[in-house]
Amino acid sequence: MNFQRASLREVQRYLNDIARSFIEKSGADGIAIYTYDVKTKLLYFLTSVGNDIYLKNAKILRLGRDIPVPITSKRFPLLLKPGRKYKLFSNIPGRILIIPVVFNGDTTGILIVQFLNRKLNAEQISKINKESLMLGVCLHSYVILKTMSDEVTGLKMVDDINRIVVTELNPERLYNKMYEQVKTIVRVKNLRIDLYDREKNSLNTVFFIHNGKREDGHPQIIIGNSKILSEIFRRRKVMLSSEYTRLLKKFNRAELSSDMDVASFIALPLMVRDNFLGVLMCWDKYRKNIFTNSVVRFLKLMANQSAIAIYNARLFEQLNRAINDLTLLYQIEYHISSILSIDALLKTAVDLIDSALGNLITTILIPDERNEKLEIKAITQNVKIKPGFESVPLYRGIVGEAMKTKRLIYVADVDKDEKYVPAIDGIKSEIAIPLISGTKVLGVIDFQSNIKDRFDLMTIDLLDDIAHRIATFLENAILYEKIEKSYTETIKALVLAMEVKDSYTRGHSERVTELAMKLAERIGIADGRKRLLYWAGLLHDIGKIGISEAILNKPGALDEFEFSEIKRHPVEGARMLEQIEGLKEVVPIIKHHHENFDGTGYPDGLKENEIPLESRILAVCDVYDAMTTIRSYRKPFSSEGAMDVIESFSGNRLDPDIVKEFLKMMGRKK
Repeated sequence: MNFQRASLREVQRYLNDIARSFIEKSGADGIAIYTYDVKTKLLYFLTSVGNDIYLKNAKILRLGRDIPVPITSKRFPLLLKPGRKYKLFSNIPGRILIIPVVFNGDTTGILIVQFLNRKLNAEQISKINKESLMLGVCLHSYVILKTMSDEVTGLKMVDDINRIVVTELNPERLYNKMYEQVKTIVRVKNLRIDLYDREKNSLNTVFFIHNGKREDGHPQIIIGNSKILSEIFRRRKVMLSSEYTRLLKKFNRAELSSDMDVASFIALPLMVRDNFLGVLMCWDKYRKNIFTNSVVRFLKLMANQSAIAIYNARLFEQLNRAINDLTLLYQIEYHISSILSIDALLKTAVDLIDSALGNLITTILIPDERNEKLEIKAITQNVKIKPGFESVPLYRGIVGEAMKTKRLIYVADVDKDEKYVPAIDGIKSEIAIPLISGTKVLGVIDFQSNIKDRFDLMTIDLLDDIAHRIATFLENAILYEKIEKSYTETIKALVLAMEVKDSYTRGHSERVTELAMKLAERIGIADGRKRLLYWAGLLHDIGKIGISEAILNKPGALDEFEFSEIKRHPVEGARMLEQIEGLKEVVPIIKHHHENFDGTGYPDGLKENEIPLESRILAVCDVYDAMTTIRSYRKPFSSEGAMDVIESFSGNRLDPDIVKEFLKMMGRKK
């Protein structure tokens, strides 16, 4: 046979033919052929001819335990007679002749020959040994071809790994593909991938196949708490069954998993240059010696390429996370930068955080006016606070500690922290960050999770950045509200000065404003326009300052001159306010709040949508309050009576749509 051109299958078939010929010439009853691995000192079953029933459980033999050592070292045949000491052959009838197969000085395998009834002398053994030479040549050719075939398989596998694994950036799909690649190398039903967390010095199980099925929910293992994992981490080399068994005996047998006292085991470190990423472990509970030299070599190739893929996937994940974090920071800054209401600003910030991060409970607390308590101003939707915990003493709890120390406080396990205040059920970890602007603490933003040790460094940095941005704009809102409060008090003082002239209308402007704001909310006016309506409501009669008290307080009906004086107040009020920069947008509302919907009003005879919406709202509320309060010239109407009159004005003096909404708001009975 031309071995240089033959295929592996052809050589194996030829090997079987020669083995049959050998049995005929030697008078043997059966023969088994094994290849020999010098490095592992293991013999691997290749084929058998004749009576091979005793070989069923002998696919892999270990030198010294199953086969006498002199077979490979001295390289001469060894005859084992009945009553032999080697357990493997103790129950086999007849005589066993073990012949080393040597080619060019190297032992490439052994022949195990069985003679049931024939006795052998030295001359016959020598003759049988010579007859086995052709088998040796054929076996050597098979070993060479098998090695070459394995190399080709290995190269193809590396190519497959590069193509299938290295380009995968999704971690979950990557782990599944790693498992599929391992199964092409060696048939295993148990595999575990643990990744190293440098920050916590722990290995986290990210993928676990147990008896062929996926399992989840395995905790992180602190490397210092695991002797076996510490050894893998320290050595950063492949660990096989023998070393693993030694460590199991030395340390705690159940350390890694309750059923990892196994027949075959391998742990492969996942490394990129000198960077330890984790460990890939495979095992079999029943089959021994399945991780042969060639299998280990291919698994190492696969692990090395997979480590690069994991490294790339982590970088990609970190990049995506950084982009998402920056997007969230931008969204928060963009949406809250123009909000001047403290409550609206904090609620918007919490909603944005919750929609981006999820699985967290976000709470923002602000000191009360007396600076005695921290009050909840915004919290994740649908979160139930236990009764009595809507506020906490200023320096109590984890949030109080952050407020007091002016620094971020992170508690990985709240059950172990005596400062923790259990305001919400199921919380396991918490981080509180003071909202600091300059040197002043404006409040605290608090993040809670139902997972222990939920917050990694990257998340903590993000939350700290969020807190910084919220604090910046919160300070602006607080300053604005202070100015707004001062401004409001000034305007109310001005209104009060005007109302002092007319004792019958005292409080009228504030009542009209309150009704107008409720009606605007019902109609759905934007916040900016509601603010204008608020100022217009307070100031709508400010022009009466220039009207005689005698006219304002006249007990009877007004004459034509007096009524013309009263009709001047919208224009006078507008003229007064247009000199104030911050109130210029209010001027048209005040000027036209006495226009009629049908165009018969004053001062300009505007009609329908020509009249500002805010003016039409004020008109309805003004009429209602004027009619339900006592005047110098009449008694007050009842609420129902006033609504009857307003209903009669619908479509002529008043906007019918606004009248309809107003009557609904007031709970019109008929």
